[in-house]
Amino acid sequence: MKTGGKKDRNALQGTDAVLSAAFEKVDHGVAITNATGEVIFLNRKFSELVPSARQEAVPFSLKKIIETHSLFLQSNEIFDPQKLFQLTDGRKKKLMLKSDLGVAVDLFISRIHSENENSHYLLEVTAASKEEDTTDSNNYEEMLLKLLLETAPFGIEIYNSTGILTQVNSAWEKTWNISAENFVNQYNILTDDVHNGSHGLILKAFSGVNSRIPAMLLSRDFRNLHSSQKWIRQTAIPMKNKSGAVKRVIVIQEDVSQQKEAEFALRFSESEFRIIWEKSPLGMRLTDENGIIRRVNPAFCDLVGKSENALLGKPLSVAYTEGQGRHILEMHKKKFHERTVATHFETEITLWNGKKLWLEVSNSFFVQVNGKTLLLGIFRDISQKKNYEIALKTEQQYFESLFQNSPEAITLTDSSGKIKRINDAFSRLFDFSEKELLGESVDDTIVPDEDRDNGKEITRKASNGEIIFTEAKRMRKNGDLIDVSILASAVDPTDKKSDLYLVYRDIREHKKTERELQTLLREKDILLKEVYHRVKNNFQVISSLLNLQAKGISDEKAKRLCRESQNRIRTMALVHEKLYQSPDLSNINLKEYFSSLIHSLYRSLQSENNSIRLSLDIDAIELSIDQAIPCGLIVNEIFTNAMKYAFPEGYSGNAEIAVTCKMTADNQIKLTIRDNGKGITENYSPMESKSLGMRLVHSLVENQLEGSIDVTNKNGTEVHILFSK
Repeated sequence: MKTGGKKDRNALQGTDAVLSAAFEKVDHGVAITNATGEVIFLNRKFSELVPSARQEAVPFSLKKIIETHSLFLQSNEIFDPQKLFQLTDGRKKKLMLKSDLGVAVDLFISRIHSENENSHYLLEVTAASKEEDTTDSNNYEEMLLKLLLETAPFGIEIYNSTGILTQVNSAWEKTWNISAENFVNQYNILTDDVHNGSHGLILKAFSGVNSRIPAMLLSRDFRNLHSSQKWIRQTAIPMKNKSGAVKRVIVIQEDVSQQKEAEFALRFSESEFRIIWEKSPLGMRLTDENGIIRRVNPAFCDLVGKSENALLGKPLSVAYTEGQGRHILEMHKKKFHERTVATHFETEITLWNGKKLWLEVSNSFFVQVNGKTLLLGIFRDISQKKNYEIALKTEQQYFESLFQNSPEAITLTDSSGKIKRINDAFSRLFDFSEKELLGESVDDTIVPDEDRDNGKEITRKASNGEIIFTEAKRMRKNGDLIDVSILASAVDPTDKKSDLYLVYRDIREHKKTERELQTLLREKDILLKEVYHRVKNNFQVISSLLNLQAKGISDEKAKRLCRESQNRIRTMALVHEKLYQSPDLSNINLKEYFSSLIHSLYRSLQSENNSIRLSLDIDAIELSIDQAIPCGLIVNEIFTNAMKYAFPEGYSGNAEIAVTCKMTADNQIKLTIRDNGKGITENYSPMESKSLGMRLVHSLVENQLEGSIDVTNKNGTEVHILFSK
């Protein structure tokens, strides 16, 4: 005898030892639980009938035993101790268990009367009673069962007392459309994990209760076998022996799928139909055999532009022009009678008000409850779609005309460059027929070997959505190479599998003209260089003559004027020298020009006793000769004046002349020449100056550069010149 739990042992301490010994001698299993369902005592016979109990250490939960062995109790009744033990003194609850050895046993639960608050329960286990049916009654029952299986128009399943499916009839096979041999004796409803909608019903029958469920969707699924779902009405009947034990369960299955489908069809009520009819965006019309309109929905009224009252009871021709309506009505009557009405088509109509529509029409015959047949027409306005189709067709025809009549050679290839089409211009340019090139790679047919990699790169880039425009040589059928321009593009740049268009233009004449122009340009460059060189030399000759003349002049004023003229000539000569050296020949770099000019003037004007610091900040601005010469003369005059007059003898400061030339944000050139010398008189005006040089500066700024000049006296003299490039 096993006991467990200190509290429970104390409760049993008053139990007579003789009674404990008696429990071990009884011929059925005995156990005791507390109120929470823990087994605190069991005898040897209990362990023999329920061997898994031997493996548990007392105390252990009764729930585990019932979970393992219960056959017929509902799960919420099995696992809830409060429901399981809702017993009054003297009442018993019976469960049927399947022991570990596969033998059915009965479990009786009764409450042990206790004066304290802690209730205990007595569990008694006995082998289930055996059948006592006589052989004759068994034979008679088997004969009736066989007759039922052979003649019943409904499906029958028979389970034996251990839950194994032992028999089904032919109606069952027909219902589920599966072979009986795949199920019979293959699975146990009590032990196998099969949930096919009948499980609860059959379990209830095994507990001895007739059970029936209304029609529900069921299937027969086991292992890899699956039937379709059917609406089945089921009844499970337990067959008992004389002692009351269930020896088999008969399950009757009536296929009511057709009945259910009819019920569902009837559920499509008038209210539901009205919702669809009223809310549908498609026009709907019911007409009889004479073409009289019996019913229309709002969408149809909107479609034809007439009210419901203007349509009901009228011939269907009322919605069309007179001629078209008469024809449609006659065809309707004829085809309605012959039942040859087209079920689906597209047509163009003209309404009564002259409006043209493209319609997609669906027709079907509709039988009313009274047996009268009507024709249901459903209409969808596809005018916009048709207009798109017509526009697309027009565009395709337009494109085809452009493709074939284009003067440019065009080929259509797939994404890998295999030719699908060529136009006539392509055939003329490369001397291939379309038949010769279909399916051939464009890179292998007209691209010369030395340019093959470049040709494949063009195809690859075009396939990736790039638009390629280049020039190259391509090969005609006879092997001659010709100059062509190439435009390559995908039909759909977003699709890497898109077809490609390659357009070739014959540029042989263009290339010839280009070569001639290059020759002319080279000749022009040579000529311009020669002109600039000669002009520069002439200026140098004039400068040398002035220099010789100055040496013979004793008057200082005349000598000064002669040198000023010499500097101006040198300034213009320097422009031509820079142009001669420039690869452009038409523009001059101001940074290089001003740097050379200013340093040349600085060297010629600086005296031994006057050390002046230069500061240059000049952008590399390109100017034409028309603006470069006046700019040079302006810098020459202003810089020369600063060198001569800004720092008189005895000036003690740090003498500096700064020249800046910058591009402004609005694309203007700002030239500034500043010194920190003695400055100029107040209210000084270049235009009113008696100095020839400053009057020349003013004239050059306004007339040649079309700019402005501003002279200020702020810690020296600042001259600001602004002009457009």
